[in-house]
Amino acid sequence: MPYENRLNHVMNGKRRKEVNMDNIREKGYVIVVTYNRKEKLEKCIDCLLNQTYSISKILIIDNASTDGTDIFLKQISKQYPSIFYYRNKENEGGAGGFDKGIRLAYEEGADWIWGMDDDAFPEKNALYNLLSCRSENSLKDAYWSNPNNDMDFEKSIKYVNSWMFVGFFLTREIVQSIGFPRKDFFIYYDDYEYADRIIANGFNIWKVKDSVIKHQDAASNKRCIYLGNIKKEVILLPEQKWKTYYLVRNDLLRHAQKDRRYYQTIFRNIRRIIKAILFCPNQLGIVIKGFYHGLTGKSGKRVLP
Repeated sequence: MPYENRLNHVMNGKRRKEVNMDNIREKGYVIVVTYNRKEKLEKCIDCLLNQTYSISKILIIDNASTDGTDIFLKQISKQYPSIFYYRNKENEGGAGGFDKGIRLAYEEGADWIWGMDDDAFPEKNALYNLLSCRSENSLKDAYWSNPNNDMDFEKSIKYVNSWMFVGFFLTREIVQSIGFPRKDFFIYYDDYEYADRIIANGFNIWKVKDSVIKHQDAASNKRCIYLGNIKKEVILLPEQKWKTYYLVRNDLLRHAQKDRRYYQTIFRNIRRIIKAILFCPNQLGIVIKGFYHGLTGKSGKRVLP
């Protein structure tokens, strides 16, 4: 369905100024995946506890942190009954963390799930504004908060075909239809692949302008080059080799070979090989390894952080 038709379909009727959220009798879970960022996690949890919409359960998935996160979570879960703490035996990456969190929430009967990383700090009305838009539009679709200061909106929501696992919102019906994230991705493109499946199964993804999340994700690795008198900014590969491996490999794994986007992805990763040759030759080997594993369908945790 074209964008304008999708938007008109969900925006039909006059928009109310206020939504009676007390009429929504659903069991909502928030999932946060964390690894060795205790200070950021503390701020994230504080933002969640101060939401204007009361959260049934805050489920924290700890990827075997070694910075005292486990001690902090044991203490705060005793102080706040809504906080539940699950510790993985080893670091399963963001993909494994969200797979575990969504599975646990689904098994416990969650009607909807709102998920994010530990460096995401939602404004106090973020969840309320998201649920307000949902109650006025489509109750079955997926929604996405606004974690990247996106101002390109004509209305309060807009259709998107991809997202990040920062502020993503799922219904039980969606999880039942498409399953869980691919934990074998470890990190990178697990969120894109999940969005692909959501749309392929007939659901829409709507981004909500006023569901604002301040996201502290690290900036891209960039370098300025000069072509004569022209200055051009080039986005380089991640500084850590293990991140480069999953970036390249999973970009290929997310598309089936019969998908036309698969061949576009091959060319994109050939450009990454060229970038490695020109700007970071010490990464050439790991880029080729990720490229080969992506082409041959090798997934799982193969390069350690």
